[in-house]
Amino acid sequence: MKWHGWGEEDKEFGLKKNERLLSFLKGLLDIDLAETEKKRLEDIVLPDITLPGSTLRDLSSICETSTDSYDRLTHSMGKGYKDLLRIRRGEVKYAPDAVVFPGTNEEVIKVLELADMIDVAVVPYGGGTSVVSGLEPGRKNTISLDTRKLDRILDIDKVSMTAHVQAGILGPELERKLNAEGFTLGHFPQSFEFSALGGWIATRGAGQSSTKYGKIEEMVEALTMCCPHGKISTKKVPASATGSDMKQVLIGSEGSFGVITDAVLRLHKSPEKRHYSAFLFRNFKEGTESLRRLVQTGITPAVARLSDAGETRINMRLGSSKGSSLLKNIMNTMVKAYVKHRGYAGDELCMMILGLEGDRDQVEFDLKRSKKLLDGFYLGTSPGRQWYERRFDLPYARDELMDLGVLVETLETSTNWSNLMNLYGKIYTAIGDAIRAYGVKGIVMAHVSHLYSEGASLYYTFAAKAVEGREIEQWHAIKTAATEAIMGNGGALSHHHGIGREHAAWLKQELGHEWVKALKELKKNFDPNEIMNPGNMGL
Repeated sequence: MKWHGWGEEDKEFGLKKNERLLSFLKGLLDIDLAETEKKRLEDIVLPDITLPGSTLRDLSSICETSTDSYDRLTHSMGKGYKDLLRIRRGEVKYAPDAVVFPGTNEEVIKVLELADMIDVAVVPYGGGTSVVSGLEPGRKNTISLDTRKLDRILDIDKVSMTAHVQAGILGPELERKLNAEGFTLGHFPQSFEFSALGGWIATRGAGQSSTKYGKIEEMVEALTMCCPHGKISTKKVPASATGSDMKQVLIGSEGSFGVITDAVLRLHKSPEKRHYSAFLFRNFKEGTESLRRLVQTGITPAVARLSDAGETRINMRLGSSKGSSLLKNIMNTMVKAYVKHRGYAGDELCMMILGLEGDRDQVEFDLKRSKKLLDGFYLGTSPGRQWYERRFDLPYARDELMDLGVLVETLETSTNWSNLMNLYGKIYTAIGDAIRAYGVKGIVMAHVSHLYSEGASLYYTFAAKAVEGREIEQWHAIKTAATEAIMGNGGALSHHHGIGREHAAWLKQELGHEWVKALKELKKNFDPNEIMNPGNMGL
């Protein structure tokens, strides 16, 4: 991945070539479209290595060890806005003294035992895509433990439909190997191309298709975690009634207890058919009510992603992968006149992507039922296909916006259906007010996704003109205002991004004093000298 942004060095979103969208953003955000400067890689000065040479030699005797500046820099932060802003400026307060690349559980344990003995902190690192500051060393004398060499599928049980997989494998390689055997995991987060299985499990991640396939904690039958004082392996059984579920305690621990090294995963048969289409709704409330009816009737789409009016307007200007406007494709003269006649006009229109996957007969049956249940205008498959083609590309647009001096960030939560519109409005208002408090214009937009019978996730994107010299302060104020709105109005602190350091201040409010106390006691048990990702999650 790029050291200063998202994804591959030679890939871009194409935002700067979309004159229509740039003109729209220029007026909306009051930006001049001038490129901001960022430091060259060779000009970034990292903190000195503090580990003695003897320790580095001991690490090298266990597994591959690097003190290369590029490795240290790229393992010093994740991919959130604050991370990228600081790394572009060369503001790296802490960097790991070394990056180690163990290839077996035994090597992981030896590294942890050595680190524990000499009081060196260890930060587990999968794909490096954390957006909540979950990877940044919190002190000197730290090593980053990169799991990329733990990248094999150890076994596929076709009868039980499970796979035993090492935790360092990245999404595309895992799916490629499972697909070759006729299976899919069904976990496709937006970070899919660059994130690792271990990171998904450690943060309780959710993929874009979680409505059908579930969140990652539902996909894990068993796992192994290596800790400073030993190894924990949960039993490979579909269910048990043997007290509290240790597996669920380890899932979501974000490297604070140990390093997840492998897991047994529940698989699904590869879908025979995929059908992605779009619907148009008169307003956001109408769309959310339709989604509630859909999921409570028993239909489980792979994707049901309803954009609010603001996100719909942006999406219609983004263009397809072939460069043509989405608006042009779905709203030609005749269609536009017809939908206007049906009452689909004005600034409140909202578009939803509906993705159905499975065997051919089930997909066709669910599509017919969905058309009856969804109180919206069917736009056909073109916008659905376009979304599917570019579903992992939006983070590239963030990099290009940052190049133009735009503060852009995302956050997410979840709540019950009965509270969804209330929470949506409170967060929307809080973000907007916080942006305006800095005397700049901004955009706030959201979508509903990850459906449950009881409720759904709300995912926000906001952008504003960055206030020069105060960007991090500005970002923090907006993020804090949004999080306070979430916590004060019945939302989850996080649905799938995790806690990291950014959400740690609200963890006690979210979980309660006794559970946070219990987590700290668990950390003492698994990691008595507190070397594992110290400070992450506030632990």
